[in-house]
Amino acid sequence: DGTMARLPELIAFAQFHNLKIGAIDELIAWRRVHERLVEKVAEAPFDTRAGSGFKLVVFRNKLDGVEHVALVKGAISADKPTLVRVHRIDFAADVMGGYGARAGLIDRAVAEIEAEGAGVVVLLRDLVPDVISRRLNGEPLEFEADDIRRVIGLGSQILRELGVGRMMVLGAPQKIAGLDGYGLSIEGWREFTS
Repeated sequence: DGTMARLPELIAFAQFHNLKIGAIDELIAWRRVHERLVEKVAEAPFDTRAGSGFKLVVFRNKLDGVEHVALVKGAISADKPTLVRVHRIDFAADVMGGYGARAGLIDRAVAEIEAEGAGVVVLLRDLVPDVISRRLNGEPLEFEADDIRRVIGLGSQILRELGVGRMMVLGAPQKIAGLDGYGLSIEGWREFTS
């Protein structure tokens, strides 16, 4: 009838058909080991107006060929909390200098990491192909759950490729499911100081 089965029903079904059951984080962990969806394609020293001594690392999504970047400063270790900002690029606010709640967030994140001495800013290109025209035309931008999961998955894979494990996340606290499947854990959240 199309309704989703609950755990007791799934267990009975799996036992009847001699199948195994796994949790989503187990599936993510298995796929993380066996499937690499991003690959590092370039790396160079990079200075910004908000901080210097960064490394710009370019990653390509193997599924669609879209490139995303990470700004990395200092030594990154999976064993100690790394200051992290994963940011979906907003063309109007981030590139064109538009106003609003998101304006200047990249520079602020870079400045925070500059002050910290180490950290990572992951910049993800928007997954919605017509987001610029939709925003300029005043259309509402509602993101599907699949889009949000893809952003989390891409950002998580990039962070793991860079050696991040434990994170102190720059931004307002929110619930993010499935990170442990990528070998990531959030130690806490930190608001921007500037």
